[in-house]
Amino acid sequence: MTGWLLLLGGLSVSAADPCAPPPPVPDPDPVAAAAYRSVGDEERAAGRMETAVAAFGSALSLDPGDEHSRRALSELCAARAEPAAAAFEQGLERMKVGDFRGAVEIFDRALAAGADASTALLAGVCRYQLGEYTAATALLRTAEADPVHAAVARYYLGLVALAEGTPAVAAGLLDAAASSPEVAALARDLARYAWRQQRLVLSAASAVGWDSNATLAPAGTPIASASDGAFDLAAGALFRPSGESGPYLRGSAALREQFQVHSLDMLGASAGAGWQFGRLGNALVLGYDYDYRTLAGAPYLSANRLGASGWVSVGPLVLTASYLARWEAYLPAAYDPFDGVLQHAGAKASFGIARTAWLTLGYGLSWDGVQLDYLSWIEHGPRAVLRWLPAPRWRIVVEAGVLFRDYRAPSPALGTRREDAYLDGAVLAEYDPGLRWTIWVSLDMRRAFSNVSQYAYSRVAPTVGVSFVTGM
Repeated sequence: MTGWLLLLGGLSVSAADPCAPPPPVPDPDPVAAAAYRSVGDEERAAGRMETAVAAFGSALSLDPGDEHSRRALSELCAARAEPAAAAFEQGLERMKVGDFRGAVEIFDRALAAGADASTALLAGVCRYQLGEYTAATALLRTAEADPVHAAVARYYLGLVALAEGTPAVAAGLLDAAASSPEVAALARDLARYAWRQQRLVLSAASAVGWDSNATLAPAGTPIASASDGAFDLAAGALFRPSGESGPYLRGSAALREQFQVHSLDMLGASAGAGWQFGRLGNALVLGYDYDYRTLAGAPYLSANRLGASGWVSVGPLVLTASYLARWEAYLPAAYDPFDGVLQHAGAKASFGIARTAWLTLGYGLSWDGVQLDYLSWIEHGPRAVLRWLPAPRWRIVVEAGVLFRDYRAPSPALGTRREDAYLDGAVLAEYDPGLRWTIWVSLDMRRAFSNVSQYAYSRVAPTVGVSFVTGM
């Protein structure tokens, strides 16, 4: 996973010094200290330096005035500090250029010579990057025992668990790591993601909002006659018998109840199935969905959808591409001319711009091919999304985009071919009281321009909601 260097950037070979003597005991014992000092001398003479270091350290703990043990400990640690520091720096340089195999070979030699928890941590990160999860777990557990490295070690243990297909374990480890400020923002966000990767995921959400132009009335229409509020309820289930990679089944239902304009009341249900190949870093998803909608209590839409999407990590970038085709059949006879196939293709690139901020830049192309040419359109445009984690439980998302829509033929009723453009913006703030709950508030905005004045409009829609997700 990219970004490991940000977590480990402050690490040094001296972060946990095994040569530092234990704190003095409350009741000094020079006799016991002499026994340890004797063991230290014997082990040093036999070439068993690690045991000698431990013995002299214990002697100093029992008798802080033991100058012989203090001098011997200093000499032993000085003798091994230079090669240990050199090995640490050499391995870190290999990591910086992506040579994890070369780095782990250096770290392994240093560990065999008695290197500290800092080296074990970096070796564990390398093993994780190489996909050697069993070896990575052992090294990271060693680093976790050192309080200085516990949070980062748990963060990577969580990533290992996620890669091995045990998302509930991963969520627990990442949530524990989030208690430390150094990894809090990243760990909390990944814990939330892991919690939603379990084999069966159930979700529910409710929201209430207001729309300044619920009816998309032309610009200049008084707000009092175009605005309305609405209440939303939604529930969903996702079942993945093999975990994140493999087949899946999904279903959802949603209700929107307008406060005043009940002609826009909507009830819908969706069901789908598909297959995901791969996991977090690189994956391809193929799926089918069926959607059904009612409007104002009457049948409105029946649609079949096929889609494909995939993403791949390339260095610091995550590249994503998607395509869908949706066969739409409007059920009221008056809407028959709008029956047809809606297609959409898009591509985007995501990358980190700071330790807790990511930017996504993308471009989309849509084609609504309905029965009548003058009702068919092609739409395209860029979009940018900034995602920021200002604190462990908070997420801020800012989105902006432009869409250009051209209709394929002149409308007989309008006497011209319609050309529209849309300027969109949105801000979302989310807060997680825990892994299961999210409270959010959003603001959506659109300014529509058109060469036909009746289709130019503006709207602002604030919403507040809460969602619940659990898994097993």
